[in-house]
Amino acid sequence: MDDEALLQNAATAKPAAMNETSDKSKVNPISWGMPSFLIRTVSGTPGDGKEVLIRGIKRAMRKLDLSVTEDQR
Repeated sequence: MDDEALLQNAATAKPAAMNETSDKSKVNPISWGMPSFLIRTVSGTPGDGKEVLIRGIKRAMRKLDLSVTEDQR
């Protein structure tokens, strides 16, 4: 196959998860799942506002059933 044919094939190819197969159990659907948010430090708030604001943001997100993490990986 020449370069032009390879480029054309790549441009029109579908990801493997979208290919039609006779055995659907072999194809795993792509899913982002539930994202988790890392709330970093806040600056420019008076007094203990930094801690209070971060706690408030986390509490509000969790109340909306959003996942908040402390893992900074």
